[in-house]
Amino acid sequence: MKPCAVIIPCYQEARRLDIEALVRLAEHPEIRLVCVDDGSTDGTPALLRELDACSPGNVRIVTRHCNGGRGHAVRDGMLDAIANGATRVGFLDADLAAPVEEMIRLYTLLAASDTDMILGTRAASSAQTQPRTLRIGVRRTLTPRRVPRI
Repeated sequence: MKPCAVIIPCYQEARRLDIEALVRLAEHPEIRLVCVDDGSTDGTPALLRELDACSPGNVRIVTRHCNGGRGHAVRDGMLDAIANGATRVGFLDADLAAPVEEMIRLYTLLAASDTDMILGTRAASSAQTQPRTLRIGVRRTLTPRRVPRI
């Protein structure tokens, strides 16, 4: 398996899946997509098969037969990725609220450093945010320098 798996939980995403953008991500030489269909009853499964056909060998489809929610879909995707040799795992929403180019940029930063984790967040000048002191405290609490292997 390629060293980085990008988990994409999917539930009723037929109207939002951008196959062309996902193919661009899947064709990155070190990234493989793990798309988890979380019991969709719309056209999502067919679109995921189309994605796999457009980029053979670069997409894995994990099928959950009933909807268990995002957490279960992400967990199943992670277990599949690790079982298939991924050494790095990322997550991307199926609606591509974060562009695939940002995922590629984050992977490039991660691969070029000895960092264990990179977190991305969208920011807008008009967005309400937490006070700076709270953000710093949370970051120090939640992001140790090294994350031990599990």
